[in-house]
Amino acid sequence: MNLKHVESFIAVAEAGSFRDAAVRSARSQPLLSQHILKLEAELGVRLLERQNNGCYPTPRGEAFLTYAQSLLKLARHARKATGEGQVALGAASNPGVFLLPPLIKAFRETHPNIGLDFSIGSNPDITDRLLSGELDVAVLECWQDHPGCVADSWGNDELVIIVGPEHSWVGRKTVSAEALRGAELLGGERGSGTGRILRECLGDISQTIRVPMNLGSTEAVKRAVEAGLGMSIVLATSVANEVREGRLAALRLCDRRIYKRLYLAYRAEMPDTSNGRLLIEFLGGHKAGAQI
Repeated sequence: MNLKHVESFIAVAEAGSFRDAAVRSARSQPLLSQHILKLEAELGVRLLERQNNGCYPTPRGEAFLTYAQSLLKLARHARKATGEGQVALGAASNPGVFLLPPLIKAFRETHPNIGLDFSIGSNPDITDRLLSGELDVAVLECWQDHPGCVADSWGNDELVIIVGPEHSWVGRKTVSAEALRGAELLGGERGSGTGRILRECLGDISQTIRVPMNLGSTEAVKRAVEAGLGMSIVLATSVANEVREGRLAALRLCDRRIYKRLYLAYRAEMPDTSNGRLLIEFLGGHKAGAQI
């Protein structure tokens, strides 16, 4: 069984669409489709149900997904045990989807002989995998000190308010913090640290903000805001394309800026001459930051 085919299946099953999986995995949609068709042919079963609004695992696909995830985890440990030189990089969803793909492409071009195993998950999940030794390097939105790990600042990304194209705030560049008092904001992924930052920056105003829905991902939030279901606060890099295309409007607070610090975390015992150190040095030279 080809592990690249398994990786592609997991990417699509977890992302819910070939488009989102292509962004997360830094692979083209045709390549993902080819891998999954070959895997389905090998297993003799249909793994994905393809629909207009996305892709979903079939019942047999759901059963296989658990084993596929375990298979990749075992393969990572096997590579480490044999000293193959593979570097396991993990990232929280927002930096993993919106910041890292072009950097991964550039790293592969600069270091073609270094194998890079890249995966995306929630901030708590990626942190746990780093602490367990499954990952060598992680890019995170939120970090608390842990023994055996080091976390360097990987730049600051600004948080902006986003509204749909029909919202009354379209055309404005800024709003006051007071305008958010009593507002309803669509929530994204839990555990990313955005709520804590808003409490620190907005003080008592944050206590009046209501979150009627937690949609689980920034992509889901963007689509809901574009459809007019409400507004939200997200990383500037995550909406740069939509703002340029006029599908969303991004506003800053007129009396303060809100930033989220990103972290580059890794195992403290990593040798200075390892491939992981090369990746850390490369990413350290390309810190986050966005302009809208």
